[in-house]
Amino acid sequence: YSLLLMIAMDWFDTLFPPRFLNSTWELETVGALVEGVPLLMFAAFLIFYGEGVYRNRLEQILVRILSQACLLVAICFFLLIPVAANSTIRINQELDQQVGDGFAQQMAQIDQLEEQLEQASNTEIVAILESQGLQEIEDAPSVAPKEQLLEYLTATRKEIRQETSTIKSRRKRSTLKSAFKWAVGAIISSFTFGYIWKLTQWARVVKPKKLRP
Repeated sequence: YSLLLMIAMDWFDTLFPPRFLNSTWELETVGALVEGVPLLMFAAFLIFYGEGVYRNRLEQILVRILSQACLLVAICFFLLIPVAANSTIRINQELDQQVGDGFAQQMAQIDQLEEQLEQASNTEIVAILESQGLQEIEDAPSVAPKEQLLEYLTATRKEIRQETSTIKSRRKRSTLKSAFKWAVGAIISSFTFGYIWKLTQWARVVKPKKLRP
């Protein structure tokens, strides 16, 4: 019962304050609940062990309530599966938006710099090259400073595109991996507590009171 109280306090800390419109909070909450299941299972084992032996009237009522609660917990964990799936989809959509906005902003800066090159003098272009650490390239007699900077911007554009794609795929892979693990854990938890509910049918049987002679 002490373990059960500690789990209840931990769940309260996880669930409150709720942020149901925050997809990251929803997925992390599912993960926290699923990862706390082993301790909850152990507490259930300790509470129901021995069935109805040496239980007073108050504890008989308590284990009857807890047996019914196992079915409720099984249903709740089953409902966490679509929550995890929906949260994962929304997180990926938000990631696409965030990464896309950052990529567009960087591309806009490069486009703006290219427009400025049309009106910049060779001296100004050389200064830009030196500020980017390209002064050794600037000394090449066969390539004009403007062409050097345009080549640099083209390479930078390609590098940003590759880096953006890598970051997006890495984050999506990490999110999908966690969501899949927690969804499978929720399925296992749901069936386990459903089975515990079935095994504890003895706790839900109301014993008739003995009549005094």
